[in-house]
Amino acid sequence: MVQISIQPIKNINHGGRFYPYSGYLGLTKLVIEGVVRTRIEDDHKLLPAHSVTVSVKCYEARTKLTYSRVNTLADDTHVLWSSPTDAPTNIGDMDLPFRIVLPPSIAGYSTLSFPEYKVFWRLEAGE
Repeated sequence: MVQISIQPIKNINHGGRFYPYSGYLGLTKLVIEGVVRTRIEDDHKLLPAHSVTVSVKCYEARTKLTYSRVNTLADDTHVLWSSPTDAPTNIGDMDLPFRIVLPPSIAGYSTLSFPEYKVFWRLEAGE
């Protein structure tokens, strides 16, 4: 199969918990830069895909003992690569740079965590 990973352009993070960014949420532009890398694993199988996207999403999660519910509050998705035809195209080793700029008026809250309610942001890549 093909492994998809997100790497920062400047390796400031050093394997930490948070992805590097610049700016302040709700006050200034928030800039997120990096590279989406696809690498072929040892089995040498290619991945058929229509597109490769990167997203910044804000989620709210409500959890109790009997249920769990997750809602998307904000979503900013960018297409980094798309298939030249309508049919899926096999992808292999690729480096796809991205730069996402979130305006100060973006919907969504800052990170928040209570025992039964949580708001969090995620950077996601997918095909």
